[in-house]
Amino acid sequence: MMITTLKYRIGVLVGIFTILVLLFYNVQKQSKTRYCDLKIPKLKTMSDIVNILELEKCGVIEKVFDLYGIEVEGVPIKIPKTFEEKVSGWLGGNKELIQQSKHQKVIQITNRLSGETTHYNPLRAKRPGSQAQQSREYVDKIIEESQATCDLCRAENMTAEETWGRIRTSQCITAANMFKISGPNNGLVISKTHHLLELGPEDLKDMLHCSKLWFDKVHQQDPALVFPMMVWDALPHAGASQVHPHMQIWLGRDYEGQFKSMLRNANSYVTEFGGNYWEDMAESHVGLGLGVVEGGAVAIVPLTSHKDHEIMIMAKEVNQDFIFLLSAVMEMYNEKLGVFCRSMGMAFPPLVSKIPEETLPAVLRVGSRGSCSSSVSDASSLDLYGVFSVNVDPVQTISALKTVITNIKNREG
Repeated sequence: MMITTLKYRIGVLVGIFTILVLLFYNVQKQSKTRYCDLKIPKLKTMSDIVNILELEKCGVIEKVFDLYGIEVEGVPIKIPKTFEEKVSGWLGGNKELIQQSKHQKVIQITNRLSGETTHYNPLRAKRPGSQAQQSREYVDKIIEESQATCDLCRAENMTAEETWGRIRTSQCITAANMFKISGPNNGLVISKTHHLLELGPEDLKDMLHCSKLWFDKVHQQDPALVFPMMVWDALPHAGASQVHPHMQIWLGRDYEGQFKSMLRNANSYVTEFGGNYWEDMAESHVGLGLGVVEGGAVAIVPLTSHKDHEIMIMAKEVNQDFIFLLSAVMEMYNEKLGVFCRSMGMAFPPLVSKIPEETLPAVLRVGSRGSCSSSVSDASSLDLYGVFSVNVDPVQTISALKTVITNIKNREG
């Protein structure tokens, strides 16, 4: 009888403890998702980010700090008289910049989930060897000179193909990569347009459509291959072996490399904060003025960008809005910013239904690779083995994109 009573009392205590834990969890959850009427400050320059550090952590600001650690660091330096003339030359004699150079602050932003860090100091764009300008004339020249001997203009005869053949669309043709970057299959999606800067919205749409057809065909050959990935380097300075526009695509048994890291970040965010990583990232950037929503897609300048003028586009799938934003980014690069050498990476949703923990949305990152004619590399030991360094103001990039989107809509009526 005593044992039964003891078991009963223990059961009651366990039940009470469980209820208290659940109540505590719900209180914490309600506190975390509480209504917040804080006015979100839009960034006018990246330097304004210091203003959010002391704000109450609620609403979008809370999501920003769930995702990122933000530090603004820097102490004054002294410039000897003997060095002032040279510094003045680098800074174009601008007295404001000269004064600023003595009191530099570096904005250091870390993704709390991945640990990757980006440092922002636009003054670094003025350092020696970094001021080569993008030249449309130079780009036109190397593209024109390459056409006479271009293998990709003659893809049917001058490229390899899969054992099952090629995918052909109105604007594209596929090839098998002669020197594979991944296995078992590594395809090239080759535009029928030789000049990179003449690719329009329909060309880009067709290249993505051609990629989808290639993925489907490879999946038919091996149903275990279900995770689509793509990279695209534009022009030699960005790492392209051929001037002619071509994407590299492959299908994996899992996401790989940085794509896998993005999936891991998303899963960690769900576990730690209970939210949707992609939605909260988009909301945080749009809230700060670093993003733009277009229907079912969003484009942001990531706080942890890897390259200057970087854009990330996200959508549940490659839809019309996704393609519109991609076209707008390319027009921004070509006509507004003069970013002709660029690199892109993209993951697509799995070809078959997978659990959320194994699924990425359509997510694309693209950024500048520096001046096409520069002898100075755009990447250094800092980027490769330390932290990413961005030397342009992200507000400038997103403002340019918003202007281009407005212009496109005005043209289309």
